[in-house]
Amino acid sequence: MEYYEIGPSPWGEECAQIGEDGYNARARAECRAFIGQILRHYPALNARSKKGGRAENYKI
Repeated sequence: MEYYEIGPSPWGEECAQIGEDGYNARARAECRAFIGQILRHYPALNARSKKGGRAENYKI
């Protein structure tokens, strides 16, 4: 089975660093933005996730 491991932000992008001022708020905003990008790119996943499924249960 092929799968992709992803982190809280796109590869190569600057992201919030632990210990920085405002880390929690920035990290949460980055995660929300990245989740939004993934769901826009994979609309079928978005439709299934709205029905109560968990994202990790679906192949992308």
